[in-house]
Amino acid sequence: MLEVETMQYIEAFETLLSNSNQHLHQRKIPLRYIMKFSQLTGMKKEIVQNLEWLEAQKIEISIDLIAESKKHLQFLGVVDCNQLLYDGHALKRAIYRYNAYWLPLLAKHSESTSICEGPLVPPFDCEWVWHCHRLNPVRYKSDCEEFYGRVLDNSGILSSANGSCKLQTEKLWKRLYPMESYDLDLDMAISEPISPLEKCTTYDLVSAAKRQSSFYLEVSRANVDSEIIMEEAVGRYKAFLYLIKENREKTIRLISVPTYDIDLIWHTHQLNPSSYYKDMVKIFGNILQHDDTADSHTSEGMNLDTVFSGTTAQWEETFGQRYWKASMDTTPHTSAMVETERSGAGSRCFAEAAEKSAKRQSSFYLEVSRANVDSEIIMEEVVGRYKAFLYLIKQNGEKTIKPICVLTYNIDLSWHTHQLNPSSYYKDMVKIFGNILQHDDTADSDTSEGMNLDTVYSRTTAQCEETFGQRYWKASMDTIPHTQLWWRLRRVMVIKSSARCSAMATRKNSARCFAVAAEKNGGLGSVNLMENNAKENAPLAEGATAA
Repeated sequence: MLEVETMQYIEAFETLLSNSNQHLHQRKIPLRYIMKFSQLTGMKKEIVQNLEWLEAQKIEISIDLIAESKKHLQFLGVVDCNQLLYDGHALKRAIYRYNAYWLPLLAKHSESTSICEGPLVPPFDCEWVWHCHRLNPVRYKSDCEEFYGRVLDNSGILSSANGSCKLQTEKLWKRLYPMESYDLDLDMAISEPISPLEKCTTYDLVSAAKRQSSFYLEVSRANVDSEIIMEEAVGRYKAFLYLIKENREKTIRLISVPTYDIDLIWHTHQLNPSSYYKDMVKIFGNILQHDDTADSHTSEGMNLDTVFSGTTAQWEETFGQRYWKASMDTTPHTSAMVETERSGAGSRCFAEAAEKSAKRQSSFYLEVSRANVDSEIIMEEVVGRYKAFLYLIKQNGEKTIKPICVLTYNIDLSWHTHQLNPSSYYKDMVKIFGNILQHDDTADSDTSEGMNLDTVYSRTTAQCEETFGQRYWKASMDTIPHTQLWWRLRRVMVIKSSARCSAMATRKNSARCFAVAAEKNGGLGSVNLMENNAKENAPLAEGATAA
């Protein structure tokens, strides 16, 4: 065996030496020989990286991922317009209908296509649940085999998003299920007793649907509907699979994190079960799992940013290409992860929190644009008032006073601007307070410690005018006396690497700031300076901070 391998090695070298580098990928030479050859001859790194990429593109996928991804995006867009299926009674009813009616019908159709002329079209609500179920490919396969003896594929199935060709399916549905309407009225779906089913998955489809609810928001922003970008995304997906395969062959235990464009193609592949299973077995010898039930914030002590950085480094070292591309991703990475040793995958989408944050900020410009702060003179005065506001907080902290400070819109504009320059903000806050003054607008701002916002604002006004002898609210600078945001500060350990927003850290350890929609109160903002609790903040020592 060793002699045969040696002869192959020698023949490969002779071939390599007799051909120019740009044609190497056209020769059927094992890549390991090319890599060894490159080490011995000093072949340019760029050429080797290009060869790696070309090798990755040889991965065979048995379906047209571009065409299927376009259908996938179309369906997600329709679901996003019917968000009642993301949670609540409508989702629970849809899950029942999926288990009780759709899967048995699909099983009958896979046995004999003669039961329905033309393609089978699932009810919209059932298709969404089916979509979420298939995105855990190992669980979907085991459930199908347990209840129906085989995997129920999507061949011969047409998406309800097309809005046509469902007449035959409706007739069949009415014949098989005369007491159950084909279409579910999402608005009228109510919580009603659901009888136990003999064949029903125990997989938590409610949670699965919630986890997938924000995926369309991200991929629809990733510009992947372009034919050119879609083709590139498919190539990047193959390269992603190639990295995982290489890690396994080298027994490297490394977690791989896909970007959103790659994850869209990966999801599309999984939505075609038979093709996905066949392709994965051919590539890896088993099914590459996509289990989005795991927590993606950490893995073996590493947070998602660290894991993504590792994937980025390996990608760019292997292929010589940038991993995250601004033209293809709104954020650097999705939260789906692949652990190469176990083939495990976990996912947690952060987009929902980002969307809510954007909504909370949606009315801010309306208020500050009315506050007449675009004048150079007034802007200078606003900066001075912001410094005075920080001074009050600092004085309160040094005197261990716990009054809540409420800021006006013009002051809040300066504060926001300061935060938008993270390095300067962190450095300045640590210098002033010894920690980062937190701005987390996720909590309710209607009351604080039993005081309404008008009372809180009055106290801030009194303290400001007593301290500085100046009027706090000025008609020339504010349309209303105060902003709708109010804030708390708790001393926390300063993050070493970055200042990520962490809702979990906020709830447990860190500062809270409270926000309400502009239409509620016309707005308030406040800061409550609190003493450091070393025991409480100990878990934040290595990288969590108030959000």
